[in-house]
Amino acid sequence: MILDKEFIKYFLLNSDKYKILATPDTLQVNTIEDIPRLENIALQLMKKYIDQFYNFHLKKYEMEHLYYAPVTEDSALSVFAKPDDGYNYTIQISKTKENNELIANIKALVQDLDKLLKEETNELPRVYFDKHLYLPILLKNAKI
Repeated sequence: MILDKEFIKYFLLNSDKYKILATPDTLQVNTIEDIPRLENIALQLMKKYIDQFYNFHLKKYEMEHLYYAPVTEDSALSVFAKPDDGYNYTIQISKTKENNELIANIKALVQDLDKLLKEETNELPRVYFDKHLYLPILLKNAKI
């Protein structure tokens, strides 16, 4: 769909596509100073129309191409697959002076996976759900 001058004119002049809830004097043009207000209303109407148009066609496309498949152990872990038949879990942390201790704690915990998964320590706050893809879930703040 192309938003040419004729379509915009048709859209704005045919209020069967929308309803403006405003007092009648809001849409009245009495002076040249009223024109920017009406332009703003027209612009908001067009933005809303474009947003609804896009979302309608996006949902339509997604529904046509969406499919469901059971998650198997292989497919769930494929997110973390490495080329050497192993798995990885990537943690992204800004390398700043404040994070140096946190990075050292994470590196130490990675060396002992049982401790990382099952023991709760104050070194690194985390949550463990045995059915979650990301194990453990690392927390930024221990006060959760």
